[in-house]
Amino acid sequence: MSTRKGFTLVEAMLAMVIVTTGLSVLYTAAARSIAIGKKAKEYEVARNLFAILEYEEPIQLDDVDDDRESGRFDNPYRDYKWTRTITEYGEESDELFVIETKVQWKSFNGTKEETLISLLHVPTAKRGGFIDESATADFP
Repeated sequence: MSTRKGFTLVEAMLAMVIVTTGLSVLYTAAARSIAIGKKAKEYEVARNLFAILEYEEPIQLDDVDDDRESGRFDNPYRDYKWTRTITEYGEESDELFVIETKVQWKSFNGTKEETLISLLHVPTAKRGGFIDESATADFP
């Protein structure tokens, strides 16, 4: 009676197939998570650039009319550009405007963009009445 030690060729090949399959699944999952992380970072930067744009290029309340303006951001956001379109909504006497702001950038798989649409009621904005003071609670 002979006792053999070790694995047969079939067992060794089966083990290699299992390990290879596991590694390829792991590699695919890691590559996808890196791509998703990069995409999420790009969109987060775009959302932060909306705030920078409001600070650097504010809308002048004294002279709001149908308009379109655009530009680029400074370093380190040179790959990002913006456009802002202001259109009147309703009657002229309403002084209500739709503001569509887009931030665009080139990504590894094409051009991407994030859009922010907001409404501006000029008389309310001039009064600074963004908060209904009667609805706020007194805090100690």
